Amino acid sequence: MMKMKVESFLYDSPVNFYNNKKKDASIIVPVYKSQDVIDDLINSIATSKNDIETEIIFADDACPNNTKQKIISTCLKYEKELFPKYSIKIIYNKKNYGYGGNCNFGSRHTSSENLIFLNADTKVTDHWIEPMIKHLKNEKIGMVGNLQLRHGGRFTGAIDSAGSEWHPMQKAFFHIGGRIYKGKMLNVPYYPNNAPSDVLQTSERQMVTGCCFAIRKGVFVEIGMYDENYKIGYYEDADMCLKLKERGYKILFEPSSVIYHKKHHTNSLRHPFMGSNRNYFFNKWINNNKILDILKN
Repeated sequence: MMKMKVESFLYDSPVNFYNNKKKDASIIVPVYKSQDVIDDLINSIATSKNDIETEIIFADDACPNNTKQKIISTCLKYEKELFPKYSIKIIYNKKNYGYGGNCNFGSRHTSSENLIFLNADTKVTDHWIEPMIKHLKNEKIGMVGNLQLRHGGRFTGAIDSAGSEWHPMQKAFFHIGGRIYKGKMLNVPYYPNNAPSDVLQTSERQMVTGCCFAIRKGVFVEIGMYDENYKIGYYEDADMCLKLKERGYKILFEPSSVIYHKKHHTNSLRHPFMGSNRNYFFNKWINNNKILDILKN
């Protein structure tokens, strides 16, 4: 059951950040300790091609650093490219409520029916929005994920995620093309030019990662939004995908939408709540074998 929290607040921003045009998509970017990665994201949004009306909601989860001012100064640096093409809002919480709660807050400030959740440690490419939201016109599709490539490190340019599949022995979802392919764990990730053809085809998936996905606002609300019993940014996305599949929705992977992902900028893998997140997920979906019934359909 989703926990209800107090509302978040709109941060005072320059007047040119806003416009009254009807939005086709609302991008929600949760930020926490994101001051070192936000410049690359905003730069990629400003310089990439996009033909639809879009708003961006930056949701600051009581970040200990002044990320709000960093977002404003970076947006002003790319003012000519961003405005009035985009509308930008910055919201903030006075307390830290965790990844899921922050995303839920961000969704309440959107004006479009098409929501896109996007991690702060990403870079987008030309026309990455349209291929995802076009599928949301199909009422049977609950969520659409995209192709995510690694940015930085040994395997820069390799596939990080092309959706995810469940490994029954390890009792975990792994990213297709990055960690797993048809049940076999990979020693090294595939690159787009050497991946099996079916990895890069539009197709259904058991899960897509919360790093970036599109969902209709009505569906997001219907499934109870993010479950705020999870404290940090792990297991929430798997939980949401299972809730969608439990209700009969399809989850789609769309490879023509491409982003780059830096990963782990908040160090949440070392977070003390990782164990409790895992236990909560197991008790909710695995220990009762509920996940097996859902994934076989």
